[in-house]
Amino acid sequence: MPRVRVCCVQLFARDVNDRERSLKEALEAVQRASSSGGEIVVLPEAVYPGYVLDRWARDSASPDEAKQVLALFQEKARICGVYIALGLPLFRGGDWLSGAVLMDRCFLRKVSDFFGILTRG
Repeated sequence: MPRVRVCCVQLFARDVNDRERSLKEALEAVQRASSSGGEIVVLPEAVYPGYVLDRWARDSASPDEAKQVLALFQEKARICGVYIALGLPLFRGGDWLSGAVLMDRCFLRKVSDFFGILTRG
């Protein structure tokens, strides 16, 4: 039976105001996990933008920001040749939901496949 190396990443839980730092640390962790032979990299819940979402979620630019960040993780998965599982808020039907995404390393899906069509009222 073939073996798969799974790397579970522990990151510091940061406030949403430190989201750029959180993103940088998470992407670096994926790189390190890949370099150590990881094939599936599992990141924590709310890895981006952080655990305190209220201020960020009310910002009308947040859905677009979240899509851009998801694209960065997807590109990192492709470059590193790994699968990435990450927890982050997903914007669906005008509401934010706690979600998880598994990205393949082949970059076969568009970011919009994860988020659907975003509308603002």
